[in-house]
Amino acid sequence: SEKLHSKLKYKRQSIQGVKLNLKDREGRTALHRASGRGHTAVALALAKAGADIHATDLMSKTPLHLAAQNGHENTVKVLVHEEKKIDTRDGQRKTALYHAVRQGNEKTAGVLLKAGAQVDSVIVDITAALFKAVQKNLDEVVAALIDHGADVNSCNQLGYTPMLLAAELGNAEAFKVLVSKKARLDERLPNQISGLHLAVQSEHGHELLVGLLLETGAKINCLDNNKDTPLHCACRDGHVGTVQRLINWTNGERANLQATNNVNKTALQVAEADDTQAHQNISTLLKKKMFLAK
Repeated sequence: SEKLHSKLKYKRQSIQGVKLNLKDREGRTALHRASGRGHTAVALALAKAGADIHATDLMSKTPLHLAAQNGHENTVKVLVHEEKKIDTRDGQRKTALYHAVRQGNEKTAGVLLKAGAQVDSVIVDITAALFKAVQKNLDEVVAALIDHGADVNSCNQLGYTPMLLAAELGNAEAFKVLVSKKARLDERLPNQISGLHLAVQSEHGHELLVGLLLETGAKINCLDNNKDTPLHCACRDGHVGTVQRLINWTNGERANLQATNNVNKTALQVAEADDTQAHQNISTLLKKKMFLAK
């Protein structure tokens, strides 16, 4: 724009004669500082004046790493236009794309992806870009990563797929994207815990996620290694709303109230094993559903 052009002209004049690649105690140049703070016009002027765009600080971070991790979308646009190595890793083996996703900067991640950032350049473990995007419920980033080659059914070191992680965290928006991108709903952890088990066992019981899982075809009576159904788990954890969602599900297979686990306990017996108000409420709900109480 005309405004940026005039600022750029002024900045160019201001930096004439400056030692462009002089580093401070953190190993950072003026371009590092401008990029990390989102001073786009200054960063562009420095780059055009010959500042080393590939310079690294003591943590092996380039100006692009700093701009990406701080969510400075416009500065990232400038840098990727000038920079050819957008998948450079820092001292922790992290790329600019990784930093953008980790900080939840959707627009910045989008700029990097459009510029050709490679999804597989990110470490493939629990901190991989797709898992980070799911963890932060960044639906647009999740979609973009998958569209650019991330495996929707990839598995991390703990046995989680992105779908299982979304279910455990109750991240509905990310879950919806994963399902639309053909995520497999029948994936299990090594102990046979399903997405539905994870959703009902979360700290508060993710009722919305439970509903979404059921609506998209999750098996309501699936068993883990202890032969617990999701209903057993919801009863054990005292999640009244989640129990209601499960026992009132009527679209297809219904919750088996008589199912017993590996210690021969039904969901009702599991609920009765604890005397909190929530567990008492669950016991009453189950008894009414089983016509054992009015």
